[in-house]
Amino acid sequence: SNSMQVICYAWPVCWTALFGLIFGTLDSSEAGRRAIQVLRVHASCQIITEFLAFWSVKRYEEAVLQIFAQGVNAVCYPWLCRLMVELLRKRGGLASQAEHYTNRLLKVAGLQILIAVGAAAMGVDGRR
Repeated sequence: SNSMQVICYAWPVCWTALFGLIFGTLDSSEAGRRAIQVLRVHASCQIITEFLAFWSVKRYEEAVLQIFAQGVNAVCYPWLCRLMVELLRKRGGLASQAEHYTNRLLKVAGLQILIAVGAAAMGVDGRR
């Protein structure tokens, strides 16, 4: 369905933006905590939205699997990001690290958007 294809195009860009937000806030512990909270909320919402996306295209087994897979994401990604941020903060030079990782993630996001636009240009339902 169209909604499933739109989700597949947008999903990686959303995660890249979240990681960019987290690593871009290395120089501020308060902003970093808020970024982890945003990641936790987003990952928790994915439990429901991914289930509904797969259910809507009648992929019932995968829909049930998404509950568990996205549940693991909702627990592991915030924890893993918090650990990475703590490790990177100990290295010092927080502002320059934040700028470095933000620039790298912007390049990745640009590539992802380019791929999504190229795929959407062929038609959301595929070539006709």
